Formats: sequence, C-alpha cells, structure tokens
Amino acid sequence: MSAITLRPICDDDDGVMHDMFVAIRRGPMDSAGFDPVTVERLMRHQFDMQRAGYRFACPAATWEAILADGVVVGRMVTDDDDARVMLVDIMVDPAHQRQGHGSQALAVLIDRAGKRPIELRVDHGSPAASWYQRYGFERVGADDLQAHLVRVPTATALVATGA
Repeated sequence: MSAITLRPICDDDDGVMHDMFVAIRRGPMDSAGFDPVTVERLMRHQFDMQRAGYRFACPAATWEAILADGVVVGRMVTDDDDARVMLVDIMVDPAHQRQGHGSQALAVLIDRAGKRPIELRVDHGSPAASWYQRYGFERVGADDLQAHLVRVPTATALVATGA
C-alpha cells in the first residue's frame, strides 16, 4: 500500500474528478437502458449539480485531491470550524478502492480534527456506513434518505482506530 498525499483540487483535476464520479455512479444509468450519450449527459449534470450543491451548502469547504504515487485516486471535501469537522464527501476511484487510500485519507482527517468531533451523512444501505463505524463513527440520527454519523474522539476511540 502506497502512502497517500492530499493537495488542494485545481481546475486541471476537473476531468479526473468527473470520470471518477461517473465510474462510481454510472451503473444504475446503464442498467436503465439509456444510450451512452444520454448517460454521459445525465452524469455530467449530476456531477455539476453535486459540486454546486456542496459549494452552496458549504461555501468555505476545503476540496482536496487524494494522491497515491502522484496519481489522483480520490477526492475529499471537508467543512470545519473551531467546534467540529464535517466530512462533506469522500470518494475513491473504483480502480483504486480497497487499497487503503480512503482509510488513509480518513486517518489524516481524524488527525486534523484533533479533539473536535467529525460529522457526516451516509445514504441508508450504503456499505460505507460500516466502514465509518470501524473508525469510531456512531449513528446519532437519520432522515428518510441518510443516517447522521458522528465520531467523538476519546482515548478508547483513538486506540481502537490506530489514530
């Protein structure tokens, strides 16, 4: 497993981030029988809408590329203040998943948060929920679409996660 680095996202990353978004979310569109041109148009629209939504909801968010051996393999968006850190989104290209890159990025975030809690929302039924729970996140609420998870640092949680 190669160590990851994080750097601010730049305009040159747009194509890589779009392709990663499509690779992660394309399956249902293809299953619905849409032609490739329509799928590409819909995916571009979803990508642009997600980005605009995050920027509207979290205008001061930090957008970082996750790099492994100098190659962009993911993205992490965080919004933090003195009281808490919000993990807005993290994604790792399917071709680079299960190699520890997301776990390393999450460990960096946990380290940065220090004594502040980290909050996030995850879709119901997403396998990511159990991944977050391995890092000390607990469900504290939910709505119709998502669960609200929080990681409050404690001596026990820091030991259990290796942070």
